[in-house]
Amino acid sequence: MKKSLRYVALLTAATFAVGITVAPIATASASVKLCIALDTGGVDDHSFNASAWAGAQASDKFTKTKATYLPAASTADFVPNLKKLVDNKCTIIVGVGYQIGSAIMASAAANPTVKFAIVDNDGADHGPNFDQYPGKTFPNLKALQFSTDES
Repeated sequence: MKKSLRYVALLTAATFAVGITVAPIATASASVKLCIALDTGGVDDHSFNASAWAGAQASDKFTKTKATYLPAASTADFVPNLKKLVDNKCTIIVGVGYQIGSAIMASAAANPTVKFAIVDNDGADHGPNFDQYPGKTFPNLKALQFSTDES
């Protein structure tokens, strides 16, 4: 489990760094606002929330940006938290955990100029009964997943 958490943190930091370094470094730090929409369990959950936050903090050191997060007390917080992050002009929003999937897909569809990523979800809309394969994907939503053998 610890190995998989390290992979999530490393991939999260790498994803932010790659997405950010498309623009020149001098202007990237001024224009990138990285925001994390946490799953329930808090930022120190010793799981995906903690590793995503660790990756964001590592990205902060590399790019000189300042990452922020919003905790979720329940799944009912996902939609309002994502709206707050969009309203706060976050340029990269990472949703943590498969449960936030529907909310982040709806937010990605409604906000095509904002870059989204999701941890532990394939980032595809498989319909209301989860029976549509392949699912509809979104150009501004990146899935951050690992195979079992990578943990």
